[in-house]
Amino acid sequence: MAIDLLAQHQVPSDQRVKTRPSNSSSCYCRVPLIKLAVLSLVLLLLPHQGVSLDIYAGADARFTWPTSSSCLHWQFGISNHNKDDFVSGGQLMEWFQGRSKVLSTPNDTDTTYKGRLYFYGDFTRCSGVFEIRNASVVDEKWYLVKIRTSSSSLSPLASWDLNVKVAPAFTSSLSSSHDVAENDDVTVTCSASGRPAPNVTWVNKTSRSPVAHGTWSATLSLLKIQRHQAGVYQCQATNDVGRGAIT
Repeated sequence: MAIDLLAQHQVPSDQRVKTRPSNSSSCYCRVPLIKLAVLSLVLLLLPHQGVSLDIYAGADARFTWPTSSSCLHWQFGISNHNKDDFVSGGQLMEWFQGRSKVLSTPNDTDTTYKGRLYFYGDFTRCSGVFEIRNASVVDEKWYLVKIRTSSSSLSPLASWDLNVKVAPAFTSSLSSSHDVAENDDVTVTCSASGRPAPNVTWVNKTSRSPVAHGTWSATLSLLKIQRHQAGVYQCQATNDVGRGAIT
């Protein structure tokens, strides 16, 4: 008896302030001004919020942030866990007043980012886009931008959690066919990689019914196989990006 596993691979890829009137109008005016000053201070002390950035493998990761009208210095790089500074050696790009271009040492020395870092925008307004071209799973990190203006020291402004999605790819090598005797056992494991984690399913192509399912892998197990169980079985792997199948 033969269970044919035919070789086939496809990867479809805002309180109102009330005051009692007085002889002097100046007292009435100062109250809202003081409250506004306090509100501004609170806003400045609020921490920046991290943003999740999802892209597909091979696409370009683009990081944008709020602009400033008095930018003197900015830095972009790989963030630490607290998202308040760069990891050791994690600064990737920098510009400061007086420079005519962006400093990007990794483009010259670091094999991971070499030739893939770009900046588009207005230096003096800290306005623009950081870009990592042809992003892959190895680029999955927290990234951070810090700026210094005429009224503030160099401090974090924005951070991003880069997530790279990858279509399923099979990591196990399967034989195209299995010849077994009746009442024998057949066990075949199919595994796949991908981001997010792929769902792997074995399907009986004759009955079109799933017979085994798992995350990352699934095992087709036919115990004491009978003649009616012979046929074509297909391993399918799917995630948010695409699907793949081996028959």
